[in-house]
Amino acid sequence: MKNENKKLEILVAYRENDSFKEYVPVIEKTLESLNYKIERKMFPKKTSEESIEKWFIANSEKIKKYGLRLTDNTVYSSIEEIEEDIWPNRCNRISTNIDNLLREATINMILEQDIKGVYNTRIREGISNYVRNLKNAYVNTINKVIKKPKEVIIIRENIASHEFGYLDCVGKEEEAASILKGFFKEAGIPKVTIVGCSEAITREIEKNKKNIWIIKDRHLINTNFKERGFIELKTPITDFYDSVEEYDLFASGAFKKEKIALELKNLIKSKPIEETD
Repeated sequence: MKNENKKLEILVAYRENDSFKEYVPVIEKTLESLNYKIERKMFPKKTSEESIEKWFIANSEKIKKYGLRLTDNTVYSSIEEIEEDIWPNRCNRISTNIDNLLREATINMILEQDIKGVYNTRIREGISNYVRNLKNAYVNTINKVIKKPKEVIIIRENIASHEFGYLDCVGKEEEAASILKGFFKEAGIPKVTIVGCSEAITREIEKNKKNIWIIKDRHLINTNFKERGFIELKTPITDFYDSVEEYDLFASGAFKKEKIALELKNLIKSKPIEETD
């Protein structure tokens, strides 16, 4: 990244979730240390994409002053169709986004190696290499828990949204869930089931819930699995890691969360500004 004497203004815009709440401040502090002036726009968790788009339209004149921007996937998809109107000459962008940074930092930390960019591997080495890295991250995380579950239930709805959207699986929940199922089977989970949200909880499952993990995308809201005493773990990988830690499932000597923050700092410092005309 360039470090000019004059501070460059950067708009950091995203929709709030538990992982962002913890890690976006790390991203912002790192950018500030590189001489960037941060303007944050955080949308509450349940803000619709339509509302996000309306905010950008209403504030378009103010937004044009920012020379740089860093968004999450939700904000980016919300404004993609109006991008040319907001930034007529386009805006220089950090050559990644918040979701990508978190995923890459988490996988680097779990695998204890630099995998040279989670998303870049798709371009250079193909999708299969990306899936291998992601699988290893899930398997390594699961192998660090005190006690593995006897069963994992993957909720089909929305499961392609974050972890597999860039694998052309958008709208292909069954395909994405099947890839994820393979990860858990590789980690030695004896029974892995893919179900729809409405069919997830049967009497038999309710009776054995202490030995079951329920896996769902973080955007699948209005479920009450956690309230009913189930272990509810979220995807993508950063949320999965955080969920495992939240339930205190890791054995002693497992990964240290602060390493994710360190990986984030290193990644941001290595990301170039994407020059646009």
